[in-house]
Amino acid sequence: MMFQLPKRLLPDYAQEQAEYIFCSRCRYVNKASHRFCTNCGIPQADGEQEQLLYNIREKQRKESLGRSEYNVRVARITLYVLAALCLTGTAIVLSDLDERYIWGVLCLTGAVLYAILGRWSVHRPFTALLVSLVVVGTFTSVSILSKPEKTFTTLEGTYAFVFFLIIMVLLGRGVKSAFQADLTKEEMEVL
Repeated sequence: MMFQLPKRLLPDYAQEQAEYIFCSRCRYVNKASHRFCTNCGIPQADGEQEQLLYNIREKQRKESLGRSEYNVRVARITLYVLAALCLTGTAIVLSDLDERYIWGVLCLTGAVLYAILGRWSVHRPFTALLVSLVVVGTFTSVSILSKPEKTFTTLEGTYAFVFFLIIMVLLGRGVKSAFQADLTKEEMEVL
């Protein structure tokens, strides 16, 4: 014999009848109970309050996009400044005479690399700035690990460390902002 619960203890399985409507802007299928399209965010009902909320959110998106694009420009300019510094060859002046040609080739390579990354960030900001952050982080780590006693004991080493730390912060902000800008642009696109 099998044990059964009394009917009053069993849950009620009432099925909801869901109605669906199409968004007037992007043609996405939404439940009729939604006040806004779940794809593009436009109000589904004709109401002043919904339209006001939508307009406020649209304004916030545009402001966020403007701030993000500003931080991406700052990161791009940082790459161009790095390219210019490498091109001037400050390391050549500060290095020993024996290593002069090696430093010259490294500075020229760095200048070309940073200029290319800066230009690439115009078309693909997130990817270019992320690669730039990895490259600068790698160069900084190699520089610190190759001569750790010189990095923190001399004024020149400390200045270089602070300089690269500031560059890493600017590039990191650029990466974060490029990601936010991509998300905001995707939100604002209309199918």
